Amino acid sequence: MFLLCISCSDPQKESDKKIDSLIQKAHNGMVTLEYLKTIKYAKEAESFALKTNNKKKLPYIYLELAHGFSSLEFQKESITYLNKIMTFDFDKKPKEFKARVNHIYSWNYMELGLGKQALEYNRKNVLLLKNSKDSVELKHLAQTYEDIAFHYYAEEITDSSFHYFNKQKNILRKFPEKETFLSNATIYSIKGYLFLEQKKQKDSARLYFQKALALRKKYNDNYLDREYLGLGECSFLEGDYNKALEYYLKAEKNIQEKNAEFNKNNDINQVLAKVYEALNDTEKQTYYLKKNKQFNDSLKVAHKQNTDEAVSLMMNKKTEENTSVKKNYTALLIVILIALSVTGIFIYRYLKKRKIDSDKTEELLVEKEILLSQKEEETQDLRQKVNESFEEVVQLAKDNHPEFLTRFNEVYPEFSKKLLLINPSLVASELKFCAMIFLNFVTKDIAEYTFTSPKTVQNRKNSLRKKLNISSDEDLYVWFKNI
Repeated sequence: MFLLCISCSDPQKESDKKIDSLIQKAHNGMVTLEYLKTIKYAKEAESFALKTNNKKKLPYIYLELAHGFSSLEFQKESITYLNKIMTFDFDKKPKEFKARVNHIYSWNYMELGLGKQALEYNRKNVLLLKNSKDSVELKHLAQTYEDIAFHYYAEEITDSSFHYFNKQKNILRKFPEKETFLSNATIYSIKGYLFLEQKKQKDSARLYFQKALALRKKYNDNYLDREYLGLGECSFLEGDYNKALEYYLKAEKNIQEKNAEFNKNNDINQVLAKVYEALNDTEKQTYYLKKNKQFNDSLKVAHKQNTDEAVSLMMNKKTEENTSVKKNYTALLIVILIALSVTGIFIYRYLKKRKIDSDKTEELLVEKEILLSQKEEETQDLRQKVNESFEEVVQLAKDNHPEFLTRFNEVYPEFSKKLLLINPSLVASELKFCAMIFLNFVTKDIAEYTFTSPKTVQNRKNSLRKKLNISSDEDLYVWFKNI
């Protein structure tokens, strides 16, 4: 019995130390936007915690896993880990921990097109943090106000959107400007686009873009492309195409200096093609349209590599856990050979329990594999149902080809007609967006192929719900398929 205890036990402090180190590495991956690293280190921590029966660390491990999968747009996997957290005395956890959980829940539901549920979790965070004086908790509250502001921005409730952006700014004022300049610059840029897109006030939009640009330059921030693009758009809408070109070229230079090859928000090639078309420069228009397609293809490859690596991490951990079980089994057999008969009985019970745990782990991994492949299965199901022109229409969408909507309407002639019966005011860009949803492109796909940010795509989805009277409880993709 003594030998068995020596072989099977791991001092609690050593276990905690190793798991905490892996959790920190996982969290650092979120900070540096390296989400695959987050999942890799968190999975290592999960495997070690299960092996050493260190249940108290599991909620913190699951939090990093939920955050990593959410950022890679595996919403169902993320929610699975969040639901696990709720079984570990969630009410007794620190406020900062609860705030992160609520934020990730909110982001997942927003990505799934369930704005009402997302807003509920944001309001939970407001109630949780509104009287806090802790600096970290206040920054979580500021982020929550920004999320609520985006919700109302998507619903085109401009005054409410401004109200929550201002509440966020009031919190940020409590910190040194150097610590919050990135958040403040983001607020200014968002307000610029809000004035540009919803209020149609180009002068006010330009003022906010200039404030954001000045703040970033003040603290030597090199990420200036969004502000240059906003200023260029103001000039383009005023018909000053040469001035617009000047700003767009500055944005292009800034992107090249950052080496932002796979920046999801980078629509520079598209806008340059647009402005050269307005200036009747066909040669340069064609050049940037070609670059636009090349960038689109590269982005698709990068996204596929990330997805494949995430799946690979899951499968590698499965192999490691099975190998670990075999090694433990061998060690226990050695102990059995030198133990008394009573010890042999104890070992038998121990192995039986480990076998049950291994089976449960196997079932969880199979379930995860199914979840990770679900998006691909949905696409395959759709391809089997549509006619032979499907591939052609999909390729036009991926190329962001100007003939996409025309060809789509030829293949699906009733689709746009039915949408216009519901809301005759829908414009061509909105019909094109609806068509991409009908073709089963997820948020990240649409962002890639149209060179906008995932958040902008999500905002447009929420706006469509309002214009087409689609309930927040109804799945957007199912609704468009049923139409």
